[in-house]
Amino acid sequence: MMQLTQSLEVVQHKRGKVLFDELNEFTEVIFPMEGSYKIGYSINKKEKFVLQYGKNVIGAYPVTFNKRCLFIYKTVSTLKGFFVRKKRWLEMINNP
Repeated sequence: MMQLTQSLEVVQHKRGKVLFDELNEFTEVIFPMEGSYKIGYSINKKEKFVLQYGKNVIGAYPVTFNKRCLFIYKTVSTLKGFFVRKKRWLEMINNP
């Protein structure tokens, strides 16, 4: 637990920013504290968003198991919180 708190870095994303896009690699695990984001997909270059979240962790599973992004993650409002870089996250998982 101490390793996690020491690895946290502050992050702030403005409204309308794409956090992760389809088929891109997850490079960080984000812990949102304020704001919200939506999750969706694109078909024929048209985006469709079907879910909206606030304080749910983004990217823990795909970073841990080296998966690519299947959906688009985009901020609805200013998103403030913390993040851990992929390299550091994997070090913590592999060396508890």
